[in-house]
Amino acid sequence: MKAWQAAVVLAALHAILAIGYAALTPYRASGRILLQGNVPAMDIGAPDERQHANYVQRLLDGRGLPVFDPKDPSLYETYQSHQPPLYYLVAAGWCRALGLDRVDVPEAGLAFRLLNALIGAIGVWGLFLAGRWLDGDDRTGLLAAAIGGLLPMGCALSGAVSNDPLLIALCTYSLAFLIRATSGRPGRHDLWWGAALAGLAMATKTSGVALLPALAAAAWLSNRSRERRLAASAGPLLLAVAIVSPWWVRNAILYGDPLAAKAFQDAFVGSMQASQGIGRLGLAGYWTEVVRGTWCSFVGVFGYWDIWLEPVVYAAAAVVAALLGVLGLVRWRTEQPAGLTVAAVFGLAVLALFVRFNMQYFQAQGRYLYPAIASFSVWLAFGARQVPIRRWMPAAAAGLLLALNVSALRSLPAEFKLRTDGGTATSETQPQ
Repeated sequence: MKAWQAAVVLAALHAILAIGYAALTPYRASGRILLQGNVPAMDIGAPDERQHANYVQRLLDGRGLPVFDPKDPSLYETYQSHQPPLYYLVAAGWCRALGLDRVDVPEAGLAFRLLNALIGAIGVWGLFLAGRWLDGDDRTGLLAAAIGGLLPMGCALSGAVSNDPLLIALCTYSLAFLIRATSGRPGRHDLWWGAALAGLAMATKTSGVALLPALAAAAWLSNRSRERRLAASAGPLLLAVAIVSPWWVRNAILYGDPLAAKAFQDAFVGSMQASQGIGRLGLAGYWTEVVRGTWCSFVGVFGYWDIWLEPVVYAAAAVVAALLGVLGLVRWRTEQPAGLTVAAVFGLAVLALFVRFNMQYFQAQGRYLYPAIASFSVWLAFGARQVPIRRWMPAAAAGLLLALNVSALRSLPAEFKLRTDGGTATSETQPQ
C-alpha cells in the first residue's frame, strides 16, 4: 500500500470511530454526573455540546450572531455565545443542506455530529502532511497521523458538536505549511497559506492566537537574509490578523476587548477556581491533579470528565509518549530541523495558554491542548525514527489505538446508562 493510501485509511478510521462515539454518546440527554457526587445534569453526553448547538440554532432561526450576556437568565443555554463564528456558520450551512431546521431533537444529533467526523478526518490528512514535510519521510507522516488521528479523545471530539474539530484541523494544516516553509523544500507561498489558515483558526476559536508565535518563528527561520527577516515576518502576521480583524473589531465594540477576554471569563464564572483547588489540595497537589487529569483526558475521558479508561492505559501511554519524546529531543539536538522548532513553538504557546487558564480555573481537560495535536504527533513520530522497529511503528500504533477505541466504545452504552435519569434535571439543578 502506498503512503498516501495508508493515510486515507487512517483518516477513514478516524471518521468511522468518530461516528461510533457520536452514535453511542447521548445527545441532549439529562442524567447524573457520578464523579461530581452524583449531581443532576441536563446534559451528560459531550461537554458543552448543547450550548454549541444552541448557537447554531440561533443562526438557523435567522437571528444573527449572539451577544454574550453574563446576566442572561438562560445562561446555561447560551454560555458559548462569546465564541468566534466560523464553525457555527459552517454548521448552519451543513444543517440547511441536510434539511435540518432544529438541532434540539434527538434524530438531528447524529446528522449534526457527522459534520465534525468529516472535519476530523480531513485533519488527519493534515497530520500526515505535517510529518512527511518535517523530514521528507512518509513513515514519519503516517506515524504522526496514526498517533494524532486515532487517540480516543480526538475521535470522541470529532463525534460531538463543537468548534474544536475545525480549530484542530485548521491549526494542523497551518502548522503543516509552516513546517514545509522551513524544511528546505518549501512550496510556493507556504508562509502565506499558513497565515491564512491561522486567521481562519482565530475566527473559529480565540485560542487560535497560539499560531501567531509559530507563524513569526517560521517566517524568521525560513528567511536566510537576516536583514529581511523582520519584513518577511510582518506580511504573513498582518494577513492572519486581517482575516480575523472584523470579529475582533466587533468584540471591541461590544465588550471593550478585541479578544473578548472578559466575556470569556464571565462564561466560566461557575467553574471551580484554582484557588479553591489549591486551598483543598495545596499548591503541589493541585498541579499534580491538573497534570494527571490533563494527561488522562488527553488520551481519553468521556462524558463530562466522568467516564475513564483503565489506569494502566494512561500509565502505559505516558511511558511510551515520554520515551518517544526524549528520543525526539535527542534527535532534534543533533539535527535541529527548523520545522520541528516551529512545531515546538506552537505546542509551547498552546501549553502556556492552558497553564494560564488553570492558574485561574481548574480545567484539567486535555481537549484544550488538541489544537497542538500536530506538534505532539510529529515530535513523537520524529523520535520514533530512532526505534529499531520504526518501519512497523505506524501499523503498530494504529492497531493498538484502534483496539483501545473499540474497547472504549464497547463500554460507553453501559456507562451512559448508569448516568441516565430519564430527563429529570432542569437548568436550576445545574452545579455551579
